[in-house]
Amino acid sequence: MEYSLSPDKLRAFAQSRLASEAGAVIGWLASELGSATLVAVGEVVGRDVSTISSAVRRLSERARRDPMLSPQLETIKATWVS
Repeated sequence: MEYSLSPDKLRAFAQSRLASEAGAVIGWLASELGSATLVAVGEVVGRDVSTISSAVRRLSERARRDPMLSPQLETIKATWVS
């Protein structure tokens, strides 16, 4: 999973599926690592905490159903942990 989004494109969260998914991954990663609050993530991507929370929840649900997504998320997480 690579997004290659500028901060401005990331703030366009609702306008593009790519930016929306990237924001959800950032929120998921922040939650998994405890490195930032969803409020802080929302400020970065220009969305409120409830929007980020919903996006993270949907991403987590998708990862449980999609056998390819879960390993991708774990790879992203491992990159940040090491």
